[in-house]
Amino acid sequence: VMFPIRSVSGKVIGFGGRILDKDKKTAKYLNSPESEIYHKSSVLYGLFEARKAISKEDCAILVEGYTDVISLHQSGIENVVASSGTSLTNDQIKLIRRYTSNITMIYDGDAAGMKATFRGLDMLLEQGMNVKIVTLPEGEDPDSFAKRNTSAYLKSFLDEQAADFIKYKTSVLSAEAAGDPLKTAGMIKEVVQSVSLIPDLVLRSVYIKETASRLDTDEQTLISEMNRVIRDKMQRLPERSFQADEPVLPVSPEPSAERPEKTRFTEHGAFAQEADLVRILVLYGNEPVAFKEQDEEGNPEDHVYRVGDIIVHELMADELLPEAEFNRQIFDAFALLPEDAEAFPDEQFFLHHSNRDLAEYVIHLTSSPYELSKNWLDKHQIFVSTELHSTRKMVMSSLYSYKLRRVKKLLDQMNSKLEGDLPDDELFSALEQIKGLQAAKIEIARQLSYVIV
Repeated sequence: VMFPIRSVSGKVIGFGGRILDKDKKTAKYLNSPESEIYHKSSVLYGLFEARKAISKEDCAILVEGYTDVISLHQSGIENVVASSGTSLTNDQIKLIRRYTSNITMIYDGDAAGMKATFRGLDMLLEQGMNVKIVTLPEGEDPDSFAKRNTSAYLKSFLDEQAADFIKYKTSVLSAEAAGDPLKTAGMIKEVVQSVSLIPDLVLRSVYIKETASRLDTDEQTLISEMNRVIRDKMQRLPERSFQADEPVLPVSPEPSAERPEKTRFTEHGAFAQEADLVRILVLYGNEPVAFKEQDEEGNPEDHVYRVGDIIVHELMADELLPEAEFNRQIFDAFALLPEDAEAFPDEQFFLHHSNRDLAEYVIHLTSSPYELSKNWLDKHQIFVSTELHSTRKMVMSSLYSYKLRRVKKLLDQMNSKLEGDLPDDELFSALEQIKGLQAAKIEIARQLSYVIV
């Protein structure tokens, strides 16, 4: 039996052939070969007939085979298409997105069908699609189920049984885990892997909350795992460039092949100090730090400031604001905070930022491949100091390191300026500035306990 395959405009571009003979030695399907007008990975069976219904319903139903499409269509479900003998592809997803961003998957309930559902699910999520899944009774496929039931029952079944992908995936994987702790941990990681693919940060956050509730797991644990997944994915894609409107602060005057001109996640030169200071802002901006200061009578007294207040004040007072675009955006979120705000933005604020590149930059900035084992204290009674145990030292060290690098850069610029022919008044002014910068450099280095030769 032959199934004509049409383009979106309705022209026949190929055929799908299904052998009626039950001889196991004979190939079950015989399809048109690839040609200049027919690429099966870029075609959806039934899309020409379904496109108006998809737009009207604002939803596409995705099935596997030709007869699935035909039977559902004859039962009144007209917004249905099939990938037709090929795994779902990005090109096919883009075709669906022309008409809707909502999709309901109905695949066979056997093991092969579930694997196809999981594989297609992740691709759809990554493309920003809203996905629901319908599970048919055991032994049924869309073709047989449509033939056994009335149109009214079929429509009502699809509406009632359509579950969001979290509910579907957790129910399927929970059944496989069957209480096994290792399998349960693997299940949680697999669900988080799918959630991490969602480009919309707000939606991703909602699904993390739902996953934590459904699996009775700590939400922060899931967020940490998701951040790790995203970070690992970014490390496997070294060519991806997160461009900013301004170049990073360079180590040398000119860009080179080793140092790309635009902002990347690779930290180098002054950008490393700048990024570390911004990291501290994000992680510890609301943490208190105590300083001993003298009162009007010269007596020492304790004053407590927030980390964010210290860094913002120091950089604005010295006019040394961050230069890399992402760092400047983060800094501005602290510096431009309304006076009546009770707290600075925290890590979660940036992780769910509407700018996805900025959010992923913060993930890179705040994530660490290392985790301190609890056994040091629990089993060996060894206390290991962390950044939070020496907040003041951490903040001041990072501040002075950043200032020192910026002062060195200014000195390099002024020395380069001296190489040109300057009028006497400009030459005198440049020498005075260099003298002041040299003094600042020595003082900052003293605070850092560095030795300047």
